[in-house]
Amino acid sequence: MTPTAWFGLCGLLVLAFLLLPELAAKAQPQAVGQGKGITFAEYYPAPKETQMKSLLKAGSGKALGPDQYLLTDLVLTTFKITGEGEIVIKAPECLYNQRKGVASSTGALQLESAEGKFSLEGEGFLWQQTNSSLFISNRVQTLVAPELLESGNAAASGQKTNAPGEGIHINSDQFEYLGDNGLGVYRGHPWVSRSNELSMTSGQLTFKLPAGAAGTPAALEAITAEHDVTNDYSGIHATGDKAVYSAQTGLLRLTGHPAWQMEQREGNGDELIIDRTNKVFYANGSARLKMSGQHVGPSAFLPRTDAAVAAQQPASTNQSVEVFSDNYVIRTNLAIFNQNVRMNEFKEEVVSSSMTCSLMTLTFIGTNQLERLVAETNVVIQQGIEQSFTGGKAVYTSADGVLEITQNPRGRSEGREVKGDLLRIDSPHEEMFVQGNSAVKLPAKEIAETAGTVSDAGATNQYADIFSDQCLLRRDSAQFSGGVYVSHPRMNIVSETLTAQLPTPANDAKRILAEQKVVFDLRDEKGKAMHGTGDKVIYTYDVLGLRTNEIVTLDGVPAMVTTTNGVIRNAEIVMDRGNNKVYARGKYSIKLKMGDTNAVPKLQGSILK
Repeated sequence: MTPTAWFGLCGLLVLAFLLLPELAAKAQPQAVGQGKGITFAEYYPAPKETQMKSLLKAGSGKALGPDQYLLTDLVLTTFKITGEGEIVIKAPECLYNQRKGVASSTGALQLESAEGKFSLEGEGFLWQQTNSSLFISNRVQTLVAPELLESGNAAASGQKTNAPGEGIHINSDQFEYLGDNGLGVYRGHPWVSRSNELSMTSGQLTFKLPAGAAGTPAALEAITAEHDVTNDYSGIHATGDKAVYSAQTGLLRLTGHPAWQMEQREGNGDELIIDRTNKVFYANGSARLKMSGQHVGPSAFLPRTDAAVAAQQPASTNQSVEVFSDNYVIRTNLAIFNQNVRMNEFKEEVVSSSMTCSLMTLTFIGTNQLERLVAETNVVIQQGIEQSFTGGKAVYTSADGVLEITQNPRGRSEGREVKGDLLRIDSPHEEMFVQGNSAVKLPAKEIAETAGTVSDAGATNQYADIFSDQCLLRRDSAQFSGGVYVSHPRMNIVSETLTAQLPTPANDAKRILAEQKVVFDLRDEKGKAMHGTGDKVIYTYDVLGLRTNEIVTLDGVPAMVTTTNGVIRNAEIVMDRGNNKVYARGKYSIKLKMGDTNAVPKLQGSILK
């Protein structure tokens, strides 16, 4: 709900009931004669003693007993001290008790401002002079021209004043005004309306308007609507058990299970507060906001678990985002959520992803299009059991669909774990960039074969750890740069850059390319180590039919491989691990380990010129 939802109502009540204390003050009991054409005039005190204060006219007057009179066709007109007309009161019939100062009738009562911009009418009334009280028992109708209500506020807020003649109505079964305490009460289905713009109902509508000092107009203190309060204004719907407007602060407070709805947004809390002056909306205690038809949930930040399946499935038309917090503030294009913030994205009424944090700020383009999301302090993003991210701060920009997580960010997605100084998740392109102290943990089988190793022993939960200055992860590849170190069950690699081709359902082949100052250690299925250095190393693994190919190619000036059998130096060394052979092309150097009788035939048969 926006503050303007209550603007017309609050202004209406301020203006409407400023007039009632003046009426009570002017209608003093006077001696009443008997006959036709009764006229009685009252004048202001000196020095304005020639200025008429009120004029009472009655078609006839009849004495019914001691101090009891019947007046017919009653018209009471009051005037300002400047001589301008102020209020006109009409009643077809009225019983007046002069001693008690009481006027009553079962008939109609009409009260109208002299310029015709305010009116109050009903059937059956009682007026008591002693406490300046007015009771109307049936069919109460109040009408106020909006230009009276909005002229001052419109000037202050820059809003345009409405055209004359557009009336705001208050209808109820009964009305009561108690002048001694300044309380006015509409009872019996009070309804406030203005064309198709404003409609408010409640069980009781109360305003407090104590009389001002002499010569000073009364000032509104508060307006209270109670019991099943509903309000509709320009597409905004709000409900609650109680609504209190303070004229001093300009704040409207809704309590008693308050809730609101506007277009594709709805919300509730223990208390809703509307600051109409600053156009701010607050929700305190168990605050909730729901936005329908949005694509701003945490899963929008993350790559889909199965991109191929997701591409074939139509987008869900039943999506919504729900945010819970201890409190929130909503402005025109801004929403701020504080403490215990939890955002859930629903697809077909099932939670598909969630985000928690201590502070969340949303900025919008227009009414409901997310522009930017900032989550701070203990940020946790979760999608199912497969994907989760944590950090101290997360910033999502809808223009490019990129989420950036900082302050010790960590992530887990489909068995992969990452951490660094910055995680940048580009969901539209299904890639993740890790910058600064990058550490990536992958299932070992994604980058190299592990089966048959001594350390593996048939286990399936082995991992490879890769450290670097930064890395770029995609579904089918990974690129690392700056001080790269790979720890794998069957190999260790040190280099400046490393690119890995990761297996996919369509292509199960694995390939690693490490370049610049490469140092590696390879272990075979028996745990024997092979050490190598060079400028570039290429590792490939694939299965063609029944044949398994696992090839390591090392280039350098020169490249060098050290095994338990000896040392090989060459510009290019190829190791066929599937067939346990080593190939060197062109000029090469071999240094055999003395006393190894099995080394010579193995190395001789595995060298090509």
